[in-house]
Order: sequence, then C-alpha cells, then structure tokens
Amino acid sequence: MTVNIQPLVDLIARLRHPETGCEWDLAQTANSLLPMTQDELYELFDAIQSNEPTHVCEELGDVLFHLAFYARIAEEQGTFNLQSVIDAVVDKMVRRHPHIFAGKVYANREEQKADWHRIKAKEKASEVSPYPQLSAITDEDFLSKSIIGKASFEQSLQAQALLATLGFDWSTASPVVEKIREECDELEEVLDEMLENSHDDTNKEKTLTKMTEEYGDLLFAVVNLGRKLSISPDAALRQANHKFLARSQAMLAMSDGADAFAALSLSEKEALWQRVKQGEMQGEKDEIQGENQGRVSE
Repeated sequence: MTVNIQPLVDLIARLRHPETGCEWDLAQTANSLLPMTQDELYELFDAIQSNEPTHVCEELGDVLFHLAFYARIAEEQGTFNLQSVIDAVVDKMVRRHPHIFAGKVYANREEQKADWHRIKAKEKASEVSPYPQLSAITDEDFLSKSIIGKASFEQSLQAQALLATLGFDWSTASPVVEKIREECDELEEVLDEMLENSHDDTNKEKTLTKMTEEYGDLLFAVVNLGRKLSISPDAALRQANHKFLARSQAMLAMSDGADAFAALSLSEKEALWQRVKQGEMQGEKDEIQGENQGRVSE
C-alpha cells in the first residue's frame, strides 16, 4: 500500500502561508504547540485503551498533524523538513535491526533485545553525530544517558530494563512485592517520625526531604513490579484514574449532585462509595453469567 502524505503537507503549508494563511496557525511555535501535543497524545492513549478504532484513527490523525506541523516550522527555519524526519527514522530503525537488514544472528530474543538497547543508548550518548562510532561510547555513558529526555516512569523502566539486560534483576515478581512492602515500612517510619515531631520546625525540611526520598523509592519499586508483570505503569494508572472518576460520578448521581454530596458526612460518602463498588462487582458477575449461558446455548 502506497501512502500519500502530500495533502497534509500542502494543508499545513497553506495554513502557514505568510500572506494568506491562518493567523492562529502562523502564530504557533514549536514551544507553543507542546501542551497541545501532549493533550493530543493523552487523547490517543484514551482512544486506544477504549478500543474504539474510529476514535483511534481520528486521534492518530491529530497527532500526525502535530508532527507534520513541527516539521513545517523547522523547514521555515531552514533546519530540516518532514522528509528529513522520515529519512532519519528509517535509517535509525535499520541500524537498530541488524538481524533484519545486516545479516546479524542472535542466539535468542534476550540477546537481540540487549543489543537493541545498547545500540539505542550509544546513539543517544553521542553529541557529535547521529551515526556514532559505537566503540567511542563507554558503558557508563550509555547507562546514564539512555534515560535523558524521558518522563519519570519511563526513566525508571529504562534504567531497570538496561540493568536487567546485564543480569542485574530478580528472576520473578515476588521479590519485587517484598521490596514494595519494605519501602512502605520505611516510608511509614518517616511519617511516624514527622508526626511525633510535628511541633518542631527545626527538622521539618530535613524530614520532608527524607519522606520524598522514601516515597520515590516506593514509586520506583512499584514501577519495577509493573515491568516484571509486563504492565505499563502509566497505562495502569490511567485506567485507575478512569475507574476513580467513574465511581465518583456515580456517587454524585446517587446523592443528587455535588452540593448534596459535599453536605454528607464522611461515613455516608464511604457508604456511597461501597455501593458503587458493589454495583460494579454485581455487573461483572452478571456479565460472566451471561457469557456462560451463551456458551451453553451454543
């Protein structure tokens, strides 16, 4: 299948035409687009998780529009264009798949995965050329520089995965669960210490620093558990957010709106929360029973 992206390129060129273009589009810069691009990415994530192909197609188009828009801005500045972007990513993927394009043979999937990370990290570590001499980059560099430019969860996942390729990893998820319990205990100790010294302002900053450190250790361990279970921490948290919002909306509906809900006691709010949860559980049971009955009738 041949893909024709030229209509999109022409559209953005017209929107950015200095004389006949759209005033809003002309005013945009790469920096001004960043928050909007982030919103579009999250909308794409939601569409994918909702498993609605039409919605996914639409959101992919919005993201593609943003990518082409960035390339147009760069072209106007004389730095690169959309073709440069396409050529660069094709070259990069060819380099990172030597077993497909260069005849390299790996003993197993883990060896191939480790080489992927090594090639990728050495590319990131190079500040001179997009095609570095791999031998010029030290292992220390590729470990530390490979997480630059990533979101916090992704930094943790990348660091953990890289060390795992070097054999520094637990064999199962069970020890990670124990590590999470350990980190919870350590965080609770700091919390108890803070409560005991709540009237002492001299150590507040030090205690907060320690609590932040322990909280970070706990998050790192939770992310590691997701990695061991092949679960995306970001996707799991987004799913939990959706569930929390759905339950919250159900509680507000049961109590005739936000004002009425706010006037309830905490115990009454908790009772509503439990009713919503029970309703979800019953709905799941009914769905399973319906599926089982359908199989029997077949």
